[in-house]
Amino acid sequence: MTPTGAAIIKYLNPSFEEISVKDIQTAYGAGEKEFNSPNVLRLSVSEIIEDMDDLIIIETNIDDMNNEFLGLEFQNHLLNIGAIDFFITQVIMKKGRPGLLLRALCKKK
Repeated sequence: MTPTGAAIIKYLNPSFEEISVKDIQTAYGAGEKEFNSPNVLRLSVSEIIEDMDDLIIIETNIDDMNNEFLGLEFQNHLLNIGAIDFFITQVIMKKGRPGLLLRALCKKK
C-alpha cells in the first residue's frame, strides 16, 4: 500500500463489518478499448441477508461426473429450490483424482 492510500484509509476509518448478500441479478460487459489484459466488467445487484442465524452451508464432493450436468439448468434449479448462493470449484481428491466441491448457502428449515 502506498503512503497516500494508508493516509486515506486512516482518515476514512472504514468499518469492515462482514455482511452477507444474495445476488439478485448479474450482468457482464466488455469494453471497446484494447488492453493487454481482459477489459470486462461484472456488475451484481444484491440484497443484504438480515438474519444470519438461520443459515447453513451444505457441501458435497463430486467425483467422476460429467461437468455438463452442472451447467446453467442445474445452477438455476439450485436457486429455485432455495439456495441463497453457491459455488462449484475444482479439487484434487484422494489418489490424485480430479473432483468438484459444491457448496451451497441455504436457510435452515
